[in-house]
Amino acid sequence: MALARQVKTPIVFAHDDGTEGADRKNLSLSADQDGLISAVADANPNTIVVLNTGSSITMPWLSKVKAVLDTYYPGENGAEATARLLYGDVNPSGKTTQTFPASESATPVAGDPLRYPGVNNQENYSEGIYVGYRWYDKEKAAPLFPFGHGLSYTSFAYRDLAVRQSHGTLTVSFTLKNTGTRDGDEVAQVYVGASPKTTAPQAVRSLGGYQKVHLRAGQSKSLRIQVDAQQLKYWNTSSHAWELGTGHREVWVGSSSRTLLLHGGVEVTR
Repeated sequence: MALARQVKTPIVFAHDDGTEGADRKNLSLSADQDGLISAVADANPNTIVVLNTGSSITMPWLSKVKAVLDTYYPGENGAEATARLLYGDVNPSGKTTQTFPASESATPVAGDPLRYPGVNNQENYSEGIYVGYRWYDKEKAAPLFPFGHGLSYTSFAYRDLAVRQSHGTLTVSFTLKNTGTRDGDEVAQVYVGASPKTTAPQAVRSLGGYQKVHLRAGQSKSLRIQVDAQQLKYWNTSSHAWELGTGHREVWVGSSSRTLLLHGGVEVTR
């Protein structure tokens, strides 16, 4: 670790191996890469971790490192893209496509062998609609990183929320501003709450729409995101048909499923 102490910014590249032919045994990095990252970070707090992983992992060393760049599986130009991101030639704008759990014991399948790894070579997918961020919201479980999370070299502010309904479709309007000193992209996300008019299982909030926007430093832009009527419906098991979830529906806008910066509501009617 002497070299790690001498350099200004150590960079540790870590990876996992994934395949469609086998389940992952756990959410840890293989071959004690977690131990390597932790040791380097102990030697130098400016450590940056670059992850080449195909899915969520646990990060027991997260509080020790300066930054984490998750490239997933970036492909043939991954090395060039990683270098440009690390040196600041381009501004990162990616968002997590799944929830990263805080631990292996805080996931939708933890503690239920029927869900995973299965019993007698059979698995029971009993989560119903509560998969991904929907389970974390229902159980009020704090994730390591929520669905839709992602930082960049600039910052964004949200304001002036307005929501209206027309023919079952919602139009969500708001203003997004780049409040930092770098040009950058933001993915604004709209989440819609449950209908009080049905007893069918519903998520606390569901992703209704999103929009990726490029803004120059200091630039503001008025956005309108449509939430299709289908996103507001539930399956009625009695009539065997999709029905509109009417009543007061709460609406949130933000940069992830947990970073919800604007909150409002609308009356949904047929």
